[in-house]
Amino acid sequence: MTNGGFEDENGWILPATTHSAVYTTSNPFAGTRGLQAGFLPDDTGNSLSYSTAYQWIDLPVAAQSIELSAQVWRSSTGADTDSQYLMLTVLNGSSTFLFRERSNSQLWEMITADLTPYRGKRVRLLFEVYNNGYSGKSAMIVDAVTVRSCP
Repeated sequence: MTNGGFEDENGWILPATTHSAVYTTSNPFAGTRGLQAGFLPDDTGNSLSYSTAYQWIDLPVAAQSIELSAQVWRSSTGADTDSQYLMLTVLNGSSTFLFRERSNSQLWEMITADLTPYRGKRVRLLFEVYNNGYSGKSAMIVDAVTVRSCP
């Protein structure tokens, strides 16, 4: 994984969308920056949007176990269809949600996912917040993303 702490511009793709994900110095878990997707509670505006950041990585074929971990801070001010998620896509293959929900915890929480079933594959890890543009708004700040393997 490249730049799991979001401290520079390397590794992650932040597609231009209606409300693009951005690097932020507001409320990082560690270091000086994190990744913000979606609309924070104090942000002005709300629109139909996908705020996305992703990275392709190659998982080692010989690993006995592979685990992803990340720190996420989430907010959501409405009971609608907004969502915060992490999706894994296998190159030329299927996609699966490693988590998908809407949380207003406003606390740093560690998420983990077992990537062992995907060993030897090239996968895309995609953090995203979907806002439907109505009533509430949702956001997620991501930091300290790591992928560890044990031989």
